[in-house]
Amino acid sequence: RKFKDAIEQYERAISLEDRENMPVYYMNRAAAYFQLGDYHRCVADCDQALRYAAEDGAPESRVQKAVLRKVNALVRIEEYEEAVGVLKHAKEEALHPSTIEVFSKEMKELEQRVESSTIRKHGNEHYKKGELEKALDLYDEALDLDPEDTRNYLNRAAAFFELEDYNACLQDCISAIKRAEIALANPQVGTMAQTLKQRVIRAKLRGGNACVKLGKYEEALTSFELAREHGENDEVEKKIREVKILIKSKENPNWEQDEIKENQQTAAVEKERGNEMYKARKFERAIAYYDNASRLDPKNTSIHLNRAAVLLEVGNISSAEAACDTAISIAKEELENIGEEGEEEDEEKKEKMAELNSVLAKAYSRKGKISFKAGNSKIAIDNVQTSLAYSENDSVRSQLRQYEASVEKKSALDRAKEDTANGDVSMKYEQYDNAIEYYNKAEKADPSGSLPHSYLLYANRATAYMSLKRYEEAIVDATKAVEMEPSFVEGHLLLAQVYSDLQPPRMVDALRSYVDAAKLDAMNEMTRERLSDTVVYLLARGQERSKEATPNDEAAKFAGVMQVQSSRDLQVR
Repeated sequence: RKFKDAIEQYERAISLEDRENMPVYYMNRAAAYFQLGDYHRCVADCDQALRYAAEDGAPESRVQKAVLRKVNALVRIEEYEEAVGVLKHAKEEALHPSTIEVFSKEMKELEQRVESSTIRKHGNEHYKKGELEKALDLYDEALDLDPEDTRNYLNRAAAFFELEDYNACLQDCISAIKRAEIALANPQVGTMAQTLKQRVIRAKLRGGNACVKLGKYEEALTSFELAREHGENDEVEKKIREVKILIKSKENPNWEQDEIKENQQTAAVEKERGNEMYKARKFERAIAYYDNASRLDPKNTSIHLNRAAVLLEVGNISSAEAACDTAISIAKEELENIGEEGEEEDEEKKEKMAELNSVLAKAYSRKGKISFKAGNSKIAIDNVQTSLAYSENDSVRSQLRQYEASVEKKSALDRAKEDTANGDVSMKYEQYDNAIEYYNKAEKADPSGSLPHSYLLYANRATAYMSLKRYEEAIVDATKAVEMEPSFVEGHLLLAQVYSDLQPPRMVDALRSYVDAAKLDAMNEMTRERLSDTVVYLLARGQERSKEATPNDEAAKFAGVMQVQSSRDLQVR
């Protein structure tokens, strides 16, 4: 009974195309498929066997065998009408009386099933129209003709249910389940298994519904739970939940209020644990506690707001915002419910409304913090303004000022970037006056130099001033550039150049700037060359000034550095 192995062997035999034995191979493989419950493949192989038999003039006994195997497979998948058609055609082609008799006998039984199926379908049409009594009569007829078809019982059970004859409905569901489970127990159930399981689920659901109507909640629960065993089904799960509620209500009419109270108490404990974890900066554990608390007490706004705070700490912006939105939605809904209670306001009602306004104020303030952290300053301002509309608060007012200042600063920085870029373009085209005007605007927009590389603004403006021979202003800007970025070699060189171009030149100051540049990049040829030229110039002039470092000292100091560096260069070479 190794049917799969047998199928592989028959497939090899078929691949050899042994014409004389092809009908036998297909018939035998069809038999193996039948045993495995693969009825569609069985039918296909029977068709192949019949084709070869017809072409080769095979014995009628072989044809009869193929026809009956195909019919049996069609019956297993409840294709009764097709099976009758096969028998009818085979009967017309048959020559031997014994073969005709066999086909006739099979046809008679199947025609009865076909008629039963036809009547059931008519019953379904009346059922859909709400003509339940007519549908019931037709289902009775269908059952008389075919008492083993589970569909007849299921459909009649549906009609009984709608007619509120719940006991009769339950009995038909039991009959359908019994027949379906017998069929499922057959090893050759094959591809019909899933169809039969679905019918069992339908029967258990329908029977469970009848039990609910009869007040037999425990029996209904059992029926629904048994339905679950045949596969996951959303409707089954829903019915189980509903009937459990009915059982609880029967046992304790106040069970729902008791359960809510118990859940709220547990949620309060979980929330407090979350608070402790938050203070200890164990954010992931805090989130887990708040999640549990919110499931137990989903209408508690403080839990959602605490959860939003910790989600913000871990950078989960979207979830933090969603938690605030949940708290807002809950508070607004409660406010609407209070408003619908009537215009008369007692103290308790006023207190509740004030409490909800406070919740909304807190939620929008927190939402503002989330938006600000996400870089949405304008949205943050809207949220904080909404918060203040619900409840005035000095801390939130300060929060608003902070966000407004941030927006203003961002706007100013954007202007500074734009003006700096325009100044750079003007420098490219040697439009120095325009460049200076743009750089002045940029400096005014960003006086603290908070933009990245803002020292370049001063260096570029110094260059523009120097090009216009406005040396004193160039010195101020170049000095500012190297103060902001001491490692800016080009800035030191620029300052040295400005000192050199002054009339009269300030060569000692130029020397200092060249020394500063050389300290940063001693191998820069231009720096070394200009430094050397400046030293030579000063030595030639023999200038000495009191209260200033002696040029010779400065020159000697750097000359020593250069000498050591040159020595190292020689060693390396």
